[in-house]
Amino acid sequence: MCLLTAYRKLHLYAPMDLGYLLACKLMLGRPEKDSVDIAVLRQVLAIQNRAQAQQIVDRYFPSPAQQATYRLSCTLESLFGK
Repeated sequence: MCLLTAYRKLHLYAPMDLGYLLACKLMLGRPEKDSVDIAVLRQVLAIQNRAQAQQIVDRYFPSPAQQATYRLSCTLESLFGK
C-alpha cells in the first residue's frame, strides 16, 4: 500500500498495483460512473482489448461465479464490445 495523504486521525492509502484498482472498478459494474478512472488505468496499464482486461480481473477475482454475480461480462461488453 502507498500512503496518499495523512491527516491527524486519517491516513489514505492506495494499492501499489494499479491492476488491482482496475479489476475492482471493472467488478463494480459501473462503467458509466467510473469511465474516466477506467480509461486512465487502461492507458497506464496498456490494456487495449477485452482479453487483457479479463486477464487483469482473473488475477484478483478468479472465481467465475463471482464474476457472474457482478456481471463482469456486461461491463466488459459495454467497454470493449463483444
